[in-house]
Amino acid sequence: MKEVSLFDAKTHFSSIIQHVDQNHQEYLITRHGKRVAKIIPFAPERKTKIKLALKKLQILQQEINHKNFTIDEINKMKSLGRK
Repeated sequence: MKEVSLFDAKTHFSSIIQHVDQNHQEYLITRHGKRVAKIIPFAPERKTKIKLALKKLQILQQEINHKNFTIDEINKMKSLGRK
């Protein structure tokens, strides 16, 4: 989540909205250092969320395949991540 001043939010509103829409990132708007508002992406419908999750899994699978990890290496990383 990014934090921007009200002045910067006003000045760069269009690019912030584009970033929120494309990257699903939230922005906190501050006035004099105090948090006053939040810009969040519109929540997609259930089917869209599922499609987005599947797309991210496909990208992750491609990244793993490009690095030629073995099943043992993946399981080791998985167990290390649980600690």
